[in-house]
Amino acid sequence: MSLPREASVPTYPTERAAALSDGLFSIAATLLVIDVRLPAGAGEFHWAMLAEVAPRILGYLISFLVIGQLWVAHHRKLRLVERIDARGLWLNLLFLMFVAFIPFPTAVLSEHGNRDAVVLYALTIVAASSMLILLWAHLGRHREWLVQRDTLAEDLRRERLRTMVVPAVFVLSMPLAWHEPRWAMYSWIVLAPMAWLLGRR
Repeated sequence: MSLPREASVPTYPTERAAALSDGLFSIAATLLVIDVRLPAGAGEFHWAMLAEVAPRILGYLISFLVIGQLWVAHHRKLRLVERIDARGLWLNLLFLMFVAFIPFPTAVLSEHGNRDAVVLYALTIVAASSMLILLWAHLGRHREWLVQRDTLAEDLRRERLRTMVVPAVFVLSMPLAWHEPRWAMYSWIVLAPMAWLLGRR
């Protein structure tokens, strides 16, 4: 007698995937600050010098909050599941690949701040978020992998909704970048209240 499809798929505990993910998130967040530095040969420090690095500080703050939001979303998902298969591991690695890439578009955005820089940054965040959506879509289909197998379908749906907030904001910001890059960057501010509101539900 053949085994059910779910039983024939090798699965693994999520602890190692979570540990790798947390480590990579920490590295990506730390790399952001490397680009925040005073101009070479600036001499003695004065407060006015901060104006010269203000775009880099802003880029650091934006990306740190975005990475933080992605980490919270990722953490919420992995705490709901206790098993993961090879496909889930690869989806998780693809997600982490884009997270690790975030410091590069952050540096480009801080240095140039033009339309193409904003679009590159937004595309990177959308790509990372899309991988997280695919990861949760895959894991959520397997109730036998959940920590609590009687988790309500409404709870799973709400988790999907939370995952879509970040990519939705950045997709909608890209048309704004074609008119005025700063408008697109200002639109990213709505991430904070939206994440807070969804986190309360």
